[in-house]
Amino acid sequence: MNPKKIYIFGTMGSGKTTLARNLSKKLNLPHYELDDIYWKGKERGKAKRSDEECKKLLQKLTRKKEWVIEGCFSRWIEPGIKNSQLVIWLDIPFTILIYRLFFRKLKGNNNEKWTDTLRMIKQSYEYSILKKSTKENWGHRTRKKQISFIKKHKIKYLHLKNTKEIRQFMGNLK
Repeated sequence: MNPKKIYIFGTMGSGKTTLARNLSKKLNLPHYELDDIYWKGKERGKAKRSDEECKKLLQKLTRKKEWVIEGCFSRWIEPGIKNSQLVIWLDIPFTILIYRLFFRKLKGNNNEKWTDTLRMIKQSYEYSILKKSTKENWGHRTRKKQISFIKKHKIKYLHLKNTKEIRQFMGNLK
């Protein structure tokens, strides 16, 4: 039996949105992006919601019967993880993340600036390479917090580390 409440996390460029769209289509589940909760209005990158507003919106969303939720935030995501039936952690190698982030910018279908792309690469480096760092940084804190929520709520999760594992997972779904 396939899960009806799936939460996907990982750093920028890990493939969260792509996987969520594919799961949504294959399992006929609605797909929600945490960016749509975080940013006010239709134009991302302008006005942000407070952590408390985000948490309340996410709590409301997780009361629905079915969903695929994806995002890389950590401060207010606990309701998403806590209420899921399956968490998918995308932990892709940093070299692939760099390629994906640059390619996404070069495709030009977003309003990210080059400085945004470079910031995302830096944060993905912190998340992927500095995962055992003692130095506090965005990536290290985010990774640590996401994993702590899985352990705290004893949620079933998959730790997918490459495209092959993602394809195998998708192929095993009915």
